[in-house]
Amino acid sequence: MAVQFILGRAGSGKTHLCLESIREELKLSQRGPALVLLVPEQATYQVERALVTTPGLGGYARAFVLSFRRLAYQVFLETGGPCLPPLESAGKQMVLRAILKNREADLKIFGESARRPGFVERLAATLTEFRAYSQSLDRLRVARTALENSGEADSLLGRKLHDLLIVIEEFDHFLAERYTDPDTYLDLLPKALQRRNEFQGSQIWVDGFASFTGQEERVLDALMQVANEVRVALCLDPAEIDNTVDELAAGPGGLSMFSLLRDTFDRLTGLARQNRQVIRPPVKLPAENQPTRFSTTPALDLLELSLFRDGEPAGDMPPPSTGAVTLSAANDQRGEVRQVAAEILRLCREKGYRFREIAVIARDLTGYESLIETIFTDYEIPHFIDVRRDVAHHPAVELIRSALAVTVHQWRSADVIRFAKTDLAPLDRGQVDALENYVLAHGIEGRIWLDDSPWTFRRRLSLGEDSESEEDEALLARVNEWRTALAGSLRAFVEAIARKKTT
Repeated sequence: MAVQFILGRAGSGKTHLCLESIREELKLSQRGPALVLLVPEQATYQVERALVTTPGLGGYARAFVLSFRRLAYQVFLETGGPCLPPLESAGKQMVLRAILKNREADLKIFGESARRPGFVERLAATLTEFRAYSQSLDRLRVARTALENSGEADSLLGRKLHDLLIVIEEFDHFLAERYTDPDTYLDLLPKALQRRNEFQGSQIWVDGFASFTGQEERVLDALMQVANEVRVALCLDPAEIDNTVDELAAGPGGLSMFSLLRDTFDRLTGLARQNRQVIRPPVKLPAENQPTRFSTTPALDLLELSLFRDGEPAGDMPPPSTGAVTLSAANDQRGEVRQVAAEILRLCREKGYRFREIAVIARDLTGYESLIETIFTDYEIPHFIDVRRDVAHHPAVELIRSALAVTVHQWRSADVIRFAKTDLAPLDRGQVDALENYVLAHGIEGRIWLDDSPWTFRRRLSLGEDSESEEDEALLARVNEWRTALAGSLRAFVEAIARKKTT
């Protein structure tokens, strides 16, 4: 059992090295111990796609690209996990809201704050953070007692701790023998890894992390004990591991750019020594004659080396005419986005770039998301904004849900129209609206959607008199055409579901 670090600055090829190592193992054999690449939750899709699309690989069965939470899920599938159902985010917020209401008279600060929008969500996030960093109820009690002994029980911090103790105690009492808090899954994982599972004897690569929570460190500790080899990639200048603490204290406040990563390196090295692991010499990137991400753009290479350094820039200055880095100013955020949109169009029209080859990166999308959506649409720039959205409102998910509802409720018109409004059905939105108006006007419901004979419902202008204008006849013909297309796209699915039997 061994531990090895892969060290390199940004763009030096750490992720590429991890993926190449896994690819080589897969090409040697599709059988053998598991190959696991642990990455942050938001990076799993991108990294797994890079692995799956490897030319000549043709698929694999022993490699896994996982986050810590997904690793827990995989292990629990084999070893058995919590028996109680999980209490997800929405349920947690409902429970916390009830606790705040029931204990309002006992709370010193939270009782009044509970009425403010977003407070319950913030409180739920705080409890999640407490779990992640192993801040137990006992530690909070010790902190509260220390404040009381120092005469600061009525300070702002003292009152907050008082309220947090009440809320967490009530929350844990509610969970007992009812639900499992998903935030505790990583607490259960180290013990589960000791039981027989497919990750014992595996090779582990860890990439994309600057630091680890207390829960994650305990999982890494357990992995070091059961895996054959653990390799950890850190965005750390290899020269930093030979520096003393005094040499590292170079930046503002006595901290260098790599202080956090150096601390992570030291903590993981300590874990490896505690587990009596063989610590192999670190891989230092870039290796000799190995190109880096910025090798073809000297200006970006200089920027990466010098951006957070004090004093003179590192390396040689690139030619001033390269144009690889441009700084521009705008009066406001709208002006910024308009400049970006104009530059994107210029690059595509004059330089031959494609829209998919261009990325716009912002530190915080909060103030930019709506502006980008509006301005890029005006400039006819196709775009995708990478923000977290509720999957329940995705058109594909809504298509499946509404199709199942059509089956369950026997062609209820509201479900059929909901299916059509996903924009994935064979009708455009204008046709769907016209069809919906017709259905509502004539009270159409049920299996009449499947009638072989055309619909002939018409408006009555007066008793005993029908409207038979050419316009109405044309509309009726179109309605039947739309109804046939829509029902036809659903009929096969509904009939297939009806033939299935539960087991």
